[in-house]
Amino acid sequence: MDDPDANSTSHRWLAYELHDGLLQWLVGARMGLELALGQPEAHITEIQQPLQTSLDAIESALEEGRELIRFLDSEDVAEVSLSDTIRNFADKVVFEIRQAQQTIDVRSQGKRWPSLPSRTVWNLMRIAQQSIRNAVQHAGTCEIQVVFGWNDSEHPRLVIHDNGCGFDPAESLKTYQFGRAGMLHRAQLIGAAMQVLSTPGQGTTIQVDLPLPPTSETPT
Repeated sequence: MDDPDANSTSHRWLAYELHDGLLQWLVGARMGLELALGQPEAHITEIQQPLQTSLDAIESALEEGRELIRFLDSEDVAEVSLSDTIRNFADKVVFEIRQAQQTIDVRSQGKRWPSLPSRTVWNLMRIAQQSIRNAVQHAGTCEIQVVFGWNDSEHPRLVIHDNGCGFDPAESLKTYQFGRAGMLHRAQLIGAAMQVLSTPGQGTTIQVDLPLPPTSETPT
């Protein structure tokens, strides 16, 4: 007999995947199309960029769908550089970042990260992507930093920080936020400790500490 709790967890994970991946790209495509269509009698050069952004977002959605199907089918993904993946993601949403009057910097600090299970890499990628999207949508004019570093206990630490408008975490808990709930769920799935640190007017920091001790090295 199937375990109802296991089924519930699987269904919730798939819901987060659809929210964090496919739907986000489709939202970006819609925004680009709305921007283009909202310019009456615009010259083709004025709507070319938002239309291209929408096309790129749809292509990314298709790519996400193929990758998700492959991951669900084999429960594995090819070994990748996590920081390169996030840089590639930042390149894809650069139009949205510029529209929000923001900049983004992705970098590694200290020694290279240990080799991580594909499941961990996948969920860290999603946490970073959702954190960047949250900053783009809510932080206002700011700088976004994504750092692959280490904590004081010599365990890998992923930090996504922006110096934007910030918010009160206690107040935000009163309202259900699917994106944030998904990030916390992903951290739990990989045994990581995640903190959301923010103060109104002083930016937001998402901090994810991995429990794995450094063993073999892999590109981050």
